[in-house]
Amino acid sequence: MNKPKMPTNPVSSRRTAMSTSWLLVPVLVAGSTTDSWAQDSDGAVIEEIVVTAQKREQVAQTVPVSLFAITNEDLEKAGVYDLTSLDEIAAGVTVSEANPDQFNVVIRGISNLGGNFIAGPATGVYLDESPMSAFSSALPQMAFWDAERVEVLRGPQGTLFGEGSMGGTIRVISAKPDASGFSGRIQAGWSSVSGGDDAFSGKAMLNVPLVEDTLALRFNASVDELPGWIDVPDLGATNANSGDRSSYRAALRWTPSDELTVDLSYMQQDVEIDNNFFATSPGVYRPADIDPALGPVVMLSARDSEFDLVNLTASYDFGPVTLVAALSDFNSEFSEFGDRSYVVPVFFGFPGTAFSPFTTIVEAETQELRLVSNGDNTLNWTAGFYNKSDDRANPNSGFVFDIPFLVDLIGTSVDEALTTATSSNDAQALYGDVEWKISDAFALQAGARYYDADYEQVTRFDTTSLLLGTVAGVVSGSGSSDVTNGKLGASWSPTDTVMLYARYSEGFRDGGVNPNAQPSRPEIPADFSSEEIKAYEVGVKSNPRDWLQLNASVYSNEWDQLQLGFVTSDGLLGYTANAGQASADGAEIELLARPTSQFQVGLNLAWLDSEIDEQVENAFGIVIAQAGNEIPFSPDLQALLSASYQFPISGNLNGNLAMNFAHRGESFSEPENRESEINDSLNTVYLQAGVSGENWSANLYVRNATDEDVTNIRGRFVTALPYVFGSYVEPRSVGVQFNMAF
Repeated sequence: MNKPKMPTNPVSSRRTAMSTSWLLVPVLVAGSTTDSWAQDSDGAVIEEIVVTAQKREQVAQTVPVSLFAITNEDLEKAGVYDLTSLDEIAAGVTVSEANPDQFNVVIRGISNLGGNFIAGPATGVYLDESPMSAFSSALPQMAFWDAERVEVLRGPQGTLFGEGSMGGTIRVISAKPDASGFSGRIQAGWSSVSGGDDAFSGKAMLNVPLVEDTLALRFNASVDELPGWIDVPDLGATNANSGDRSSYRAALRWTPSDELTVDLSYMQQDVEIDNNFFATSPGVYRPADIDPALGPVVMLSARDSEFDLVNLTASYDFGPVTLVAALSDFNSEFSEFGDRSYVVPVFFGFPGTAFSPFTTIVEAETQELRLVSNGDNTLNWTAGFYNKSDDRANPNSGFVFDIPFLVDLIGTSVDEALTTATSSNDAQALYGDVEWKISDAFALQAGARYYDADYEQVTRFDTTSLLLGTVAGVVSGSGSSDVTNGKLGASWSPTDTVMLYARYSEGFRDGGVNPNAQPSRPEIPADFSSEEIKAYEVGVKSNPRDWLQLNASVYSNEWDQLQLGFVTSDGLLGYTANAGQASADGAEIELLARPTSQFQVGLNLAWLDSEIDEQVENAFGIVIAQAGNEIPFSPDLQALLSASYQFPISGNLNGNLAMNFAHRGESFSEPENRESEINDSLNTVYLQAGVSGENWSANLYVRNATDEDVTNIRGRFVTALPYVFGSYVEPRSVGVQFNMAF
């Protein structure tokens, strides 16, 4: 794809700041060089970033969208190594982690309220051209090691990025192989968690030219120990939630001519933990602490998730336009054996044990073909076609009970409620996006996407369960989605340092089938339809001085046909149904000041007012969501502050100090807004100090320096019982890290 022409209208290239990501990122820490910051006679200026947020190359500060972008180098300087820490640097983003392989990303208050087997998250997540959020309802964890940059687009992105991008889209852009020369780097680290384990990590990258200036291979590997800090006294287990995460990626880039570029990559990632991260109090998992009547823990709830991803992307520059073809093949498997023995004496009145096996297997493919206009013209446009084929299975999932009392009733102590479910989702989309530059100062934007999907699901109830009331048999269901999304916008640059923009955009999330629907459960609907959102936004991007950047936006979201999670009247089975409306209104301000080449300070603020607009009741008149309730995981205030300072020591040796402070207001974990499921406000501090030489650096850091013990998520494993467990933020950790490049 052609490099963009430097802008002459919205913001001058000399003064264009890189994206708003710099507002919170500690800069010029160990390993950085002054080359990353341009200097002129007036002092320091802020580097710009070229992004592909609109599927064509543009300078971030000239894109008429609320956009956050950050390079990999600066992610590492901020101590952000994966998606779960992104909300420590990006305003308007909330990440709620239940486990290292299970988390929810909310942008501007738009959350997955119900969850279902087929539809995915409400935030789009991409790795290069691969739509990771389209492959899994639980987002797969992705480490940022050896990424080129990360882009966060706030607000619905339904026209360019399609299904699931309701709150926004996160794009992880990997570093590409370089055929011009050999290079590599290694990183080794150690950390210790307060009240928990020590942990080691190792990372490596190697870039090897195979044919000079034509063919190159890039390989990276990352192995991390996940330190545990949660004890399970019933089993005598300490630091039981320890685990491991490994990630490997190999990429080839072939450039036989100036016009043709072909990228082929393979990625594999595996996360294993000995026990899930939920606890009854900070550092302890013992259900009897909630209610002495609850039974003991019988087994650890081990988890294992892995995925393989193959991507082939080819682009050919025809001069006026570039043709891009992208193919992705994704395979994943997740499994857990969750102990639920604690509920047996309370729920059934007799002692016994219970566990919940759960497995999800995904095999999915996507293809995308698009034409993109080259350069910076009066008319800039993108047009494309997208296709997805998605097959999933849940083999032998459900509940297994071993209750001695049952011998008198059914002749055995074991009662099983196991199911095997399979589903498929075939979808196609056509989309287009255009920008018309009426003058150097004024431009109009428009876009549209037509999406059509057919999905079906077959659930086989393998066993008849006396306790859960399920009957052996087969239930099938099917449905379809037919959605058209649009976008309209305008931008105006009254001076070469200010751009104003206004935008209307739409987004949607696919419908699906309820796997628990069966004749014995008539209250569960067979399927549910897509949910849709409309958003209005006005914003400003500005560089009043070479060393100062100020961006702001105000928005209003209207959300309809919510996909809400319901529970049967006996509290045993869950399902999804469409009901109600919601709204989310807010504002964001992002400020960066770099008065000298050695010192930088940044401030991000995000305000949010989100609520359910209509009361929602289940089939029995029980209120599921009260009008006026807050949308889950949507704090009303987020404040992010950073400061960094670099200083020379001697010769090529430099020192650095950096600090990040992140405040997140309290939030609920579910639409019912139960007091027991509030996540208290969180204030975290990240500190770093280090030294760097010509090609190496060493850092000492403290994460969660104030040792906050607040939850990310509070929830009930069994909705019918008022027993709430919490997934807590990791306690204070102290670590060291060594980096070397060659």
